[in-house]
Amino acid sequence: MIVITDSNIVFSVLKTPNGVVAKILSEKSNIQFYAPSYLIDEVKKHSGTISENKKEVLQRLKILLERIEIIDVDEIPKKKF
Repeated sequence: MIVITDSNIVFSVLKTPNGVVAKILSEKSNIQFYAPSYLIDEVKKHSGTISENKKEVLQRLKILLERIEIIDVDEIPKKKF
């Protein structure tokens, strides 16, 4: 199964690393997660609202991105958007 992951899902996982969504993303399964490239910038921009410890948020993001394939939005044909 392919799942398109938006920033709300990633924010949820970063804010609640032991929550249900975080467990789903961390499990080894047949689910393939994809996210748009701008997601990383959004998380970095709003990391202060996720936690006061920005460094910790960015470390969790790095681990999380191991399970998510980033797609460059500029490479998606406008017809497919």
